Parts: sequence; C-alpha cells; structure tokens
Amino acid sequence: MKIGKNVTPRLVNDKEHVEVKLVSLEPHTETGSFGEVAWRAYILELVPNDTTIRPFKTRMYLADHEDATFENIGDKFLAIIQRFNEFAAEKYNRLEYDTDDLIGATFVVEVTYNKSGTLPYINLVKIHEMPALENHGGQGLGFGVDNHE
Repeated sequence: MKIGKNVTPRLVNDKEHVEVKLVSLEPHTETGSFGEVAWRAYILELVPNDTTIRPFKTRMYLADHEDATFENIGDKFLAIIQRFNEFAAEKYNRLEYDTDDLIGATFVVEVTYNKSGTLPYINLVKIHEMPALENHGGQGLGFGVDNHE
C-alpha cells in the first residue's frame, strides 16, 4: 500500500488571500416563500489555484434588489468592475469588452465571511490576467467575425 498525498479540500479561511480563477458569472434572483423577490445578485464561481482549497461561490448584490435588468449593481461590485476596466485598458488596450471575457480571469482576493460564517465575500487585491482579452489574430475572444450581412 502506498501512502498518498491526497488531502480533502478545505474551505478558504477568513481574511485569507487566495489566487483564484473566475469560472462563471451568472445573474441570480432569490425569491421568498410568496414568490416575492428577496434579492438579486451576480453569483461568481471561483476556483482557487491552490488545489487544497475548495472552489467557492460568492454574491455581488445589486444596489436595488428589485432591478430585473441586473444593471443597477452595488458599490462593492462596481469598484471591482472599475478595477478590471482599468486593468483591461492598461494591459490589453481594451476600453470595452464583454462580461463573458471576465471568465477565465485570474486574480487575488481576500475572503471574508458574513456574521454567521457561512457566506464568503471577496475583496479584490490584485488582477493577474484576463486571457479572453489576449490578442488572437487581431480580434479578442467574444468579438468574432459575423458573416451575416
């Protein structure tokens, strides 16, 4: 019998800095028991580069929980988006990009938990890269040639 090095992935610790990859970004509406809107948010699924840490999801709430367009985002998420916009402009010379282009981005976050210790929140520390904005033959991903005329 060989003794392996397999370790059960752990939850990320409170106040821990973790390098992650964004694997999904989805709008979500939570409803109450009577069908009323309880809250709306973008759900970010993050996979840590450190495989001993379990992947996790976090919520980025809308400023107005009733906003069905998902355009009225909260200050915390707005600040993160602004940092990504500045990074895209500086590193990739891109002033506009699709939200799908955030998928695959790698960055460092500080994770904090809500009072009950069950829901992780993130603070953006540093952005490493946004691979979808790399130059691929003069066109970024998500901006393919449309032959429909």
